Amino acid sequence: MTAAGRQDMAEIARLMEVAFGSDLPAQFLRPDFLEWKFFVSRPDWDGPRSYVARDGDRIRAHACVWPTAFECPAGEVQASHLIDWLADPSAPGAGITVYQHLMRLTGAVLAIGGGAQAAPKNRLHSVRNPRHLCPRDPAVESVRLQAPRRSLARGGAAGA
Repeated sequence: MTAAGRQDMAEIARLMEVAFGSDLPAQFLRPDFLEWKFFVSRPDWDGPRSYVARDGDRIRAHACVWPTAFECPAGEVQASHLIDWLADPSAPGAGITVYQHLMRLTGAVLAIGGGAQAAPKNRLHSVRNPRHLCPRDPAVESVRLQAPRRSLARGGAAGA
């Protein structure tokens, strides 16, 4: 697991084309757009935001941290939403390796949307220890208790 660099943009764009297919508008692959999304510094984030898993010198998975924060009774919680979470289908486990690494960078990870390949992983990893984040907030407890049931029901998993 390494931080991506500007020299990786072309290979990340290639992986995006494979993952998103021909429906991806060309402007989303433009170098200036990728530069802004992955590498331009932000006042609310120190360090790299774009990470890759490699097999030798080939990128097998990528994700980028989109920083955010939310307030709860215990104070502000730094959080992130992962964007452009991509994995080469021929490299099983590479995508979840990137995901797990990025989950450790903030107090919470918001998993919103995603394709069919990501959906089962989002159900398992979307909320990380909300009781620790907002210990006296009944709304967070409600989300913690109800969200897995709703997620499983939507996904059609057993026991829903």
